[in-house]
Amino acid sequence: MARLDYIDFTVHVPTVTADQVLWAPRVTPTTGVRIVKNLPHFFWADGRPWLEGNLWASRQVDRILSGELKLKTIQTSALAIHAYMQFLEAEEIDWWHFPPEREKRCLIRYRGFLIKCRTEGKITASTTSSRMSTVISFYRWIRAEHLLTTAIQPFSERVVGIRVQDTSGFRRTIGVTTTDLAIPNRGRSASDLEDGLLPVSLEERNRILAFAELHCSEELYLMLALGFGTGMRLGSITDLKIRTLLAAQPDSHTDKLHYLTIGPGVKYAPVHTKFDVDGQVIIPTILLERLQVYVNSPRRLKREAAASGEAKHIVFLNRYGKPFSRGEDGRSPSVNTEMTRLRCKARTEGLNLDNFKFHRSRATFATSIADTAISMSGASSVGNIVQLIRDLLLHKDEATSMRYIKFVRNQKVKAQWANEFTRLFVGAAMSSDNA
Repeated sequence: MARLDYIDFTVHVPTVTADQVLWAPRVTPTTGVRIVKNLPHFFWADGRPWLEGNLWASRQVDRILSGELKLKTIQTSALAIHAYMQFLEAEEIDWWHFPPEREKRCLIRYRGFLIKCRTEGKITASTTSSRMSTVISFYRWIRAEHLLTTAIQPFSERVVGIRVQDTSGFRRTIGVTTTDLAIPNRGRSASDLEDGLLPVSLEERNRILAFAELHCSEELYLMLALGFGTGMRLGSITDLKIRTLLAAQPDSHTDKLHYLTIGPGVKYAPVHTKFDVDGQVIIPTILLERLQVYVNSPRRLKREAAASGEAKHIVFLNRYGKPFSRGEDGRSPSVNTEMTRLRCKARTEGLNLDNFKFHRSRATFATSIADTAISMSGASSVGNIVQLIRDLLLHKDEATSMRYIKFVRNQKVKAQWANEFTRLFVGAAMSSDNA
């Protein structure tokens, strides 16, 4: 299977002599040798590097170093390109396969494959559109670099006008380039929450945690507890530092809550967050105490002994002393593997967790906070509730926070309607029986 690896890329410059080309690290008086850590690189199943894909990644280095482009953006695009590589290998076709028959071309077939996966529920509508868009952008770069010699164009492009309105109320039209291969994001989810994932009920939350404590690794159990108890994303949880726990601040009104300060800007213990937001998240004191016991346990200390460098300060390490997260995007293939095992084990025990994903723990935390706040404050304090959710979940904007309030309100409306219909239906059934 095609592989996506991450390398430490050192910028080199060539020196041309009479009979050879010599490459040496680029050195500047102010920055010295420039290195980009965790730059994605692609390899086919037989171990061959994908030269064109790796050239694309390396050509982004100067933009990353200048601050024009974030490394996380390249890593996210690389994941989409890696998915395309896996499709090509499974279908046994080449990335430059553009025969006269349109339906046989690699991009046409990939588009159909993505739509089928979306229809079958294997990927979301947004993922479908994003993957196709990324691959199209990659081929645009391929064409611009003259790396594709086929006379047949991979796709046709056109400019469409989109009307927008600025904050002052003025309307204007902007031109957007699209292609005949683009897949519109027309999916409708029961939820408009982050990543389109629904929360679980508090009863199901308790069952999941109880099951994980019995059948999963201690690390996954504690990560799930943090997801449900703090609302942190997985990328932040897997990057938590011991000093983050040691610096926890107690709540001034209750001894049952503490605050963790997280974000890349926290100098004593930087923690990965989406959009590099710094802030404080709440953590139940009982969970904080459990984590403090864990970091000093023989199990974790053995893992710390196998770790090297800054990894020693990370709370969660695998048995080889490596962090669970990989790259700067906060993704964790190791946790995904453990989650798959959790779902399989649950199935054998008669518990259906087939649709449970880690991020649903964050959605559960947010909706439970919103539900409690609405019940205590009423509709008149929506602005304060939005601000509360934004602060606790470290949202970049209030629009994302507002989705949770709308979701909770809609759920209450649907629950009330269901109760009324049930009473009506039961009443009708009882009348029929008495007759």
